[in-house]
Amino acid sequence: MNATNVAVYDLYQEAFVNFRFGSGSAQAIVLFLIILLFTVVQFRIGERKVHYT
Repeated sequence: MNATNVAVYDLYQEAFVNFRFGSGSAQAIVLFLIILLFTVVQFRIGERKVHYT
C-alpha cells in the first residue's frame, strides 16, 4: 500500500504522524549522510570549472 512513498515522506510520517521522533531523527541523519556522500562523489568526479559564454 505504501509502495510509492519516498524517504522524506516516510520520515515525516514516522516523526510527526506516528510521534516516533527518535526513529524519525535517525532516518533524517541517514538520509543526510546519503545525500552528503552523493554530493562529495559528484564534486570529485565532475568538473569544477565554470564556463561563461
